[in-house]
Amino acid sequence: GYTASDSLSRVQDSGRFGIDLIAQDLRRAGYLGMNNKIRNDAGSLLIGGTSGMATTAATCATGDTTFARMVGRPLFGLDDTNTGLACIPDEDYLRGDILVTRYASADPVGVEGVAHSGKTYLDNAPYLRTGMMEAKIFIGSERANTDNGLAERPTNDHALQAYAYYVGDTDRSCQGQAIPALYRETLDSNGVPHAEELVPGVENLQAQYGVEGRYFDADEVTDWSAVSSVRLWLLIRAECPEAGYNDAETYALGNVDFTPTADTPEARYRRRLFSSVVAMRNRL
Repeated sequence: GYTASDSLSRVQDSGRFGIDLIAQDLRRAGYLGMNNKIRNDAGSLLIGGTSGMATTAATCATGDTTFARMVGRPLFGLDDTNTGLACIPDEDYLRGDILVTRYASADPVGVEGVAHSGKTYLDNAPYLRTGMMEAKIFIGSERANTDNGLAERPTNDHALQAYAYYVGDTDRSCQGQAIPALYRETLDSNGVPHAEELVPGVENLQAQYGVEGRYFDADEVTDWSAVSSVRLWLLIRAECPEAGYNDAETYALGNVDFTPTADTPEARYRRRLFSSVVAMRNRL
């Protein structure tokens, strides 16, 4: 009937959009303009500036731009937990893995503090000024500070991007049942993380990470710079249960298997499982 076909159509559209959105960010992860390979003898990135790099950690602070400035960790994940991510409190996190990506915007905002036509620097947002041999991180209001200057030419200024994808509760319901969704922490105009709802009906997000031909869960990865690909799974359901429908299928998402409990509301949803393998383009 119409209800079933309409539900399946919405589920299909949501699944494709969610997978494509995460995949695009994964392919961009680690892009730092012209200076992707600036390192010291120990292999660490060398990026200064009035803001500078933040210490690499599996954390997400609140109220500052630390999350965006951890450019030494362009990719990491958490396995079925939000531990350490203060920007995703327990009341917002529902279930599944959390996937984090960081990179510089592909389209420069300006050159040495001078905005391109139609572009604007935000005073408190983080930026990366990059040449071939050096780079600086600063907030927009400090773009003219001499400590952020580069000796080489040409140079470009890129907005720093940082995202943390997860499944959360929308605080909406249908027929008395809570509606989950795919969310991500993104940066506001001050470079501070805040939640953004992306796709309603997402029940679970799982990811595994490819290292030397094998895939590992997040808590098994010891060197995130060695990850060459990511396997993704999104389990999507209709926003509303369907009377008389019974979903008895088992869905395999990496290290998680889910089978709806028979004769309960969770078995009355139309579902689809979406998956993809994404190659990392900008390994750090």
